Amino acid sequence: QLDLISFTKWLCLFPYAVFPSCCSPQPPQPKTPEVLWSETDSSVFHLTDESFDSFLEEHPAALVMFYAPWCGHCKKMKPEYDEAAEVLNKATDSPGVLAAVDATVHKAVGDRYKISGFPTVKYFEKGEEKYTLPHLRNKNKIIEFMHNPQAPPPPEQSWEDKPSSVSHLGSEDFREALKKKKHALVMFYAPCKEFLFTFLVP
Repeated sequence: QLDLISFTKWLCLFPYAVFPSCCSPQPPQPKTPEVLWSETDSSVFHLTDESFDSFLEEHPAALVMFYAPWCGHCKKMKPEYDEAAEVLNKATDSPGVLAAVDATVHKAVGDRYKISGFPTVKYFEKGEEKYTLPHLRNKNKIIEFMHNPQAPPPPEQSWEDKPSSVSHLGSEDFREALKKKKHALVMFYAPCKEFLFTFLVP
């Protein structure tokens, strides 16, 4: 039998013994702040508003990744970009170098090149912007491009421009088109940098 004091102690400790993970007496630990990419052991050249132009003057062929620290696609691409930089930025006979700009901090450069999405990868030759390269996302493609810089493939034709039995609507004719139909199945979708209404005719 338990005396009153022992029973009270047992009641206090019982939840922690049965549910240790959700009833821990310890307060939740704060998350460790994420280390800035520019402060990691990276071979990528990290540029600022002040260093951008002089860097391009010193490097006649440069690939620059404009990124945002919070961007999931950027986080996914960083290891590939780091590995490519490890090859290109350290080779004595390298065809060019890899650099990066945090466009959320160095906004003057981002505004100059109209950066509106992340990551945005641009190729510069002799200080001049030459290509925007949305298809470069992995180490091998990056290295291959730097050894043979070529214009990117043309953008894929948008869905509304392709032959289709689907009616594509915009905000200006969406309501009027639906009024003419008794029943309608509508798909709302968002391709890159566009927002269109899609109207499937029954």
